[in-house]
Amino acid sequence: MAQEMTSFVLRFVREVGEEHEARWRGLVQHVQSGAERNFADFADAVKFMQVRVLENTARALNDADGTAENNPLVEMAAMWGELAPLMTAVWTDAFEQVVGQSAALRSQVDNAVANVFKAWGFSAGEDRDAVLEGLRKFGEQIEILTARVEVLESELAAGTGAKSREA
Repeated sequence: MAQEMTSFVLRFVREVGEEHEARWRGLVQHVQSGAERNFADFADAVKFMQVRVLENTARALNDADGTAENNPLVEMAAMWGELAPLMTAVWTDAFEQVVGQSAALRSQVDNAVANVFKAWGFSAGEDRDAVLEGLRKFGEQIEILTARVEVLESELAAGTGAKSREA
């Protein structure tokens, strides 16, 4: 059984700048031909690789019978070559939307937490220990109030409430 190999080298570089958020860019190289492509969007790297794999597939199919004419496998490979990059773009766009929605949800949760902290008298930047200490104190105050309410309820039940104390 004959085997053909198609290999790629991917290099990723993370850029961090003051004027923009951290972002990735890269270079993809087809080892057998030496062809290279820079990319800022990973979908472009995938498209580059798909084209090279499809070229090798078409070449192998042509070599099998000596001609590409009327060869359904060659036609199917060509059709796949047109559709595969489109599907990659669809999947990449869908993934980017999910990431964007996740970021929006995180922002909403962060805002809600900040509002709760503000209502409790904490600044949003205080650390976890300070928040836990505040919650502990808040719990103690609730216990004191609960004990007072229980005393008042028992006095009311016994008829020894505030009116009887005034007399």
